[in-house]
Amino acid sequence: MNVAEVEISDFKIDSVLNNIAVKYQNYLNQKGLIAIEILKINNNNYNINIVVYNKVRFDSFCQRNGYPITGYLYCHDYLVFMIGRVKSDFIRKIKNNKEFEFKYIQNKQIKGKVPPPPALYDPPTYVYKYKNGIIKLLHR
Repeated sequence: MNVAEVEISDFKIDSVLNNIAVKYQNYLNQKGLIAIEILKINNNNYNINIVVYNKVRFDSFCQRNGYPITGYLYCHDYLVFMIGRVKSDFIRKIKNNKEFEFKYIQNKQIKGKVPPPPALYDPPTYVYKYKNGIIKLLHR
């Protein structure tokens, strides 16, 4: 998949993203990546969702569930994907594009047997409200 490089132009959003990257740096070094979605609610009012994903499970949670990857960036050398259909006033595309290939876990299917349910996966998730230049954590 060909994805455009982007940058976050808002210092407050960038700062929140940096704090999460530092908090999960051990996990991100081993097998993680960050996904961020910025949804415009109305003028000067946004919801920001930040999730720390396992790289192997990322494709099954995003691409296959209708959340397109609209861009990528690096935060402290950790990969961050912009997801969602809505374009944000805080995101600027850079001309660099990069090809990404995703691998995902597929349950084994044995003829005549019901496959087991998928393993539960509840990644660390942070939800923020950004209104009139003020960012506030709603829940994690």
